[in-house]
Amino acid sequence: MICAFVFDHFGNPNGASKEFSRVLRNDSLCSISSFNSHTLRDFQRRYGLGNKAPFRTDNMPPTVIFEAGHSADEVERMFSKYGGRLKDVKACSYWHLLPKLEKYYPLALDSLFDLFKGLRKYAEIHAVLMKKCPPS
Repeated sequence: MICAFVFDHFGNPNGASKEFSRVLRNDSLCSISSFNSHTLRDFQRRYGLGNKAPFRTDNMPPTVIFEAGHSADEVERMFSKYGGRLKDVKACSYWHLLPKLEKYYPLALDSLFDLFKGLRKYAEIHAVLMKKCPPS
């Protein structure tokens, strides 16, 4: 199951975790990508957006939408209640930490920050891979 940047829009993410776990078979995988709640809240606070974030597509004018964001730890805690086990976390997009360099070296910066797992909480995006495990 792949849930790319949708999880942040559920009004009841805990209920969504429970439902995802219900439909997943044992030993199957679920990939959740999410904006990091820590950096998202900082962004929202800085620009006075409340719990919203800017959004636009080619077919609509810019607007703001509800955006919660979840850290990798938050996703792991929600899914572990229902038999999910953390398989892997990829933290990416640290460009906001070094704004002058972002347009020149985004992939190099992601690779550099990957060397420092402790900086994972500063990533803008987390991709969390969970595995459904049989009940013990």
